[in-house]
Amino acid sequence: MNDLHTRVFVEAPEPWEVVPLDGAELAVAAPETPGAYRPNVVVTITPTRGLLPFERVVVSAGHRLQELPEYVEIGHEAITLLGGPGYRFEGSYRHPELGTLFQALSVTVVPRGAVTEVVEITGSCSASEALTQVPVIRDIVASARTDLPGDTDAQ
Repeated sequence: MNDLHTRVFVEAPEPWEVVPLDGAELAVAAPETPGAYRPNVVVTITPTRGLLPFERVVVSAGHRLQELPEYVEIGHEAITLLGGPGYRFEGSYRHPELGTLFQALSVTVVPRGAVTEVVEITGSCSASEALTQVPVIRDIVASARTDLPGDTDAQ
């Protein structure tokens, strides 16, 4: 892992586990069940040159969600994420092969000198598992911490 960017950590319950995922800073998932969608939470960090306004990131994230097939927003709200301002969107959409999926997307920005890092934490599960898995996904996202001194919850 490169020390030049933010590191994000989450607490996932047993028996969730860290899983490899290309392009992700971190991914955790519930145990695999044959023939079923695997609930997961994925952290991505995208560095961008210069100062990127938080509001622009929120608007962009909202637009991307609206582009998902048959996306239905459940809710959205301002939150604290990684010790700073964040925003959470929750909704469902129709995946062509997997059926209806719940998705929670939380975003924030981390200014790092000449670079702004866009941090996205996305949790998803099948609609049929939403009653049991959405609270777990929310808890995992809420547990997100960084190695930055400004993160009041940093460990």
